[in-house]
Amino acid sequence: MTKLQHVENGMECGAIAPINADITTLEDGTQILTTADGREIRTLPSGVTMEELPDYSKKVTLPEKMLRGGLTVIFRDPTQEDSEFLETQLAKSTTKQEAMRRFGCRLCTQWGDRSGVAMPEWAQLRAKASLALIQVLDAFFLD
Repeated sequence: MTKLQHVENGMECGAIAPINADITTLEDGTQILTTADGREIRTLPSGVTMEELPDYSKKVTLPEKMLRGGLTVIFRDPTQEDSEFLETQLAKSTTKQEAMRRFGCRLCTQWGDRSGVAMPEWAQLRAKASLALIQVLDAFFLD
């Protein structure tokens, strides 16, 4: 069992972190909490948290201030076939955001308490929340 401590240093007020964790703040305001076992949990300036899971999927938590009730989403690691799907979507969609939403729907394995999401549900998100999820999808290709 991991012991926890309250963190005041920049993390959301009242946040908790493992005692053996290191917190680094990047120039853009992103905070990276590195646990003793090497896992990284990133908190973006918007309050969105992103964690890479052992199977390389990404767990994203949108905070209450961004979306009423907050939301936890998990995107699986894309395969080569998924990358080809994205290329096709980028070529035929009118905007990159539309292509990325379709790509996100394809990779989504958890949307709150449901397994997956469809485009109409994603379209109901506030623009800020949708863009935050798209930013996480872009991160699959930055690593």
